[in-house]
Amino acid sequence: MKCYCSDYYGVSQAAGQWSKHFNIKSKGVLYNAVDLDEIDEIINNPVCSYKKEYNVPENATIVCFTGRLIPEKGIVQLIEAFKKINRQDVYLFIAGDGPLFEALNKKEDRIIFLGRLDFKQVISLLKETDIFCLPSVSEGLSTSCMEAVATKNFVITTETGGTKELIAGDEFGIITKGNSVEEIYHALLKAINDDENRNSAVNNAYQRLKEGFTWEKTAQKVANIIKKGK
Repeated sequence: MKCYCSDYYGVSQAAGQWSKHFNIKSKGVLYNAVDLDEIDEIINNPVCSYKKEYNVPENATIVCFTGRLIPEKGIVQLIEAFKKINRQDVYLFIAGDGPLFEALNKKEDRIIFLGRLDFKQVISLLKETDIFCLPSVSEGLSTSCMEAVATKNFVITTETGGTKELIAGDEFGIITKGNSVEEIYHALLKAINDDENRNSAVNNAYQRLKEGFTWEKTAQKVANIIKKGK
């Protein structure tokens, strides 16, 4: 790639730091992003209701994971942490496929495996959920976390990669140091039990996403870079 390009931009500040390991110096950041108009259209016209399909009470608190079912995503730790939550009104939806699917997909109280979903199905699911948890040990700038913020979910994730640039403090969500079962468990408890803080963080994160993590904003920045280069 270095043979064909002299200007590099990371999809996050963290990606720019990571590229230095390959002697690549980023000139700046062009954030990975989401299309809020497309997501809003799906929110207004969901393809299905997973609460109704799986007979989940309307007033239940829903925790959600979307992504590949691989060890690096922390899905095993998330499931173990969720099992420690002794509340019948809290459910965990897991959307995704991968090498761990068969081993993990066992009948568990209040844990529902949905398998692989397409984009419209994911957004329809996130519309009905409250807390999104992605305890990865390796990420760039997670599109899944941005989709969760765009659908007004409270986000719990790790400090790995660029997501901490969106969830930039306690007022935006929860960033854990690692992804141990205990760390995830305490983060889930905090989010579940503090509705006021959760709602405030959801609104703060959505505003931050809107201001800097949409394709409209990224395209505008690209246009400005091109204009300055002429």
